[in-house]
Amino acid sequence: MQHGFNVIQGQQKNIAHKPLLHHLVDPYEVLFYSLIFYWCDVLSLSNEYDERFLDRLKTFCFQADKVGALLYAAVGATLLQKLGMQDNKIKRLAVKYKNAPCIHLVDLVPRVEKWERALMALTQINSSETDSNSGAVSVESRMVWLLSLNGNYASIEPREQKIGKSGRWTKGRPVALKRLVNERDSFDYLTDQDNRICNQIEVEYEQSYYNYGRTEHFSLENDALIAAIGHPHVYWANAEKYDTPITINKSEPQLLSEVS
Repeated sequence: MQHGFNVIQGQQKNIAHKPLLHHLVDPYEVLFYSLIFYWCDVLSLSNEYDERFLDRLKTFCFQADKVGALLYAAVGATLLQKLGMQDNKIKRLAVKYKNAPCIHLVDLVPRVEKWERALMALTQINSSETDSNSGAVSVESRMVWLLSLNGNYASIEPREQKIGKSGRWTKGRPVALKRLVNERDSFDYLTDQDNRICNQIEVEYEQSYYNYGRTEHFSLENDALIAAIGHPHVYWANAEKYDTPITINKSEPQLLSEVS
């Protein structure tokens, strides 16, 4: 499973999924790996091995629907529909659960298709060649935001990147939240959305013993995540390279009622 997340986070180009297909028999393993393979764009119904694997998921979906396992049936049927499975029972199942509050899980992670990964690679090669021919690249900066997940808690942190001599963005360096509060004018490249995120920085003061001064604590809380919705430069904090952006989406709660 880690290899799949490495591909999603840009740490690995591809995932060798076929050796895993025969070993996945647990229903929830089949569902979770199907989602990962879908996000990595490695499943195809035109492939015999993939088709057999997805038939297994289809069978589990029907069983889940019969026993009332809503999440499994809804997510599985929606996923199979997106993959293009031509099965009338799956179509009816997907329609049945089209308003289920859990189907957003299918698009929880932005899907980077093979052609997009190839295009990014060609773009990087072209940038290097252009830089070699021009002999110099003007220094530019940008603010990117690194997303971390810890259980049910999510947080973002700022990092300043510059374009190096190779024409690519550097790994960047962390930026203290205190500077984004007190010295924001010095970051003249910040976008309007960057500023909206910075406006969510919270400051807490802790009084020292005997009232000798106080300590400031700066943090970015949930409102910062809301301000970062749709930002073009959000990356996984633990990615090896920050060249594959992810998208933060807003999902509204839904009430599902089922008539028996």
